[in-house]
Amino acid sequence: MCFASYAMVMLWLFVLTPLGAATIAGHVADQESKTGVSNAVIWAEPPGEPPSVPPPPEHAVMAQTAMTFVPHVLPILAGTTVEFPNQDTVYHNVYSLSRRKRFDIGLYQPGESRSMTFREPGLVKIFCNIHDFMGAFILVLPSPYFTVSDAKGEYAIANIPPERYSVKVWHEKLVGDPREVNLTGSAVERVFFALSPRKGRME
Repeated sequence: MCFASYAMVMLWLFVLTPLGAATIAGHVADQESKTGVSNAVIWAEPPGEPPSVPPPPEHAVMAQTAMTFVPHVLPILAGTTVEFPNQDTVYHNVYSLSRRKRFDIGLYQPGESRSMTFREPGLVKIFCNIHDFMGAFILVLPSPYFTVSDAKGEYAIANIPPERYSVKVWHEKLVGDPREVNLTGSAVERVFFALSPRKGRME
């Protein structure tokens, strides 16, 4: 998600969040090397039914630039529309064969953008039908409380209403167990993950 889009989503979430909201922050590390893990998606899910929150009006963005999808990992709330602008000098054709969202938006030229709405939670693998070395991931989430770890493995999710949550993590090559937290008031809850190599097929 580009900075402008991310800022709009955070503003939208802030408007919908009551005062006294809490924060979950922490670190994601590789269990073997002990180094920080970037591009891990962390999100908080309350018990029971997912929170009834409409998707943000601002579209998320996964650009095609320098023959690469940017960002490589894009978490979104279910119901969000994603723009796929072609910022290269060649044609592209974005598609997915994932069970959660199978689509092909067709061939389009440099400077053009096409979009797709993702309504069902789950992992969607993104590819280009012309350039088979291009790949990325969209993680469609049932909760609006999510973020992506930075280059050092640090993360923070702000403006979360007080409640019990299961804090989950996803990474394309590593896995980790959920953590249970009970948020109260405007506290900052520290949650740390140590990830191990993924075994078997990634869903």
